[in-house]
Amino acid sequence: MPTATPVPPTPTATSVPPTATPTPAPCIVVVPVPDLDKKTGWYVVVQTATSGDLWGAWAVNNNAGIDLSVYAGNPFLGQPNPDSVAPPTTPAPLDENAGGQFALVDAGTQPPGTYTFYFYNPPSLQNLNGTSSAVISYTKATCP
Repeated sequence: MPTATPVPPTPTATSVPPTATPTPAPCIVVVPVPDLDKKTGWYVVVQTATSGDLWGAWAVNNNAGIDLSVYAGNPFLGQPNPDSVAPPTTPAPLDENAGGQFALVDAGTQPPGTYTFYFYNPPSLQNLNGTSSAVISYTKATCP
């Protein structure tokens, strides 16, 4: 009489739950700006995830002429941070605002890429005498 050969059970497929993919969204990020002496600037480089609005705002208490610029790319690559360079004109900034205690730049809708915000204290003004805060908004893969 023939003997039955045991057959291992057939594995059944199990479904793996899908991993959530973050949806890029505009994020507003608070940026602490260090105390800047006269003729000193400080830059922040961001990488956008998709096309979207790009803007920044900076306010100080004791100065009347701060300068805020936003650039496509990073014109400060390889430079110290803070830097003693005045806001570059080449490449031209996407937007620049100077002359008061509050500066707002709005570069409109920009494609994905690298962008640099430059916070500058001109030579004709006093030291900031303390850190200040700024906000920047750009499209990130996930917001903090």
